[in-house]
Amino acid sequence: ITIDTALLDSVEISGSKLKKASFTDVRLNSCLLFGSDLDGSTFNRVEFNNGMLTGTALTDSKLEDVSFSSSKLNLANFRMSKLSGVRFVDCDLTDADFGSAELKNVEFNGCN
Repeated sequence: ITIDTALLDSVEISGSKLKKASFTDVRLNSCLLFGSDLDGSTFNRVEFNNGMLTGTALTDSKLEDVSFSSSKLNLANFRMSKLSGVRFVDCDLTDADFGSAELKNVEFNGCN
């Protein structure tokens, strides 16, 4: 699946299997993605605001110029992913897994 230049408001795709999806120039406001499988996906210039991504699998994904604001990412899996220019602001990252991930210019502000 490819999503390009979009605004998604209060969309629920929890538990979805969207492996190798591509998101470019997308804003997601109050979207529910918990438990979704987004392994191997690409995110370019994407904003997640007030999102619920608990337990979301983002293994081996590429995130570039992405921001997560006031989002729940507890138990999210970023293993082996490449994050560049990513910002986490006021997010719940409890037990999120960044094992073997490559982090470049990544900011964590007000997160737990």
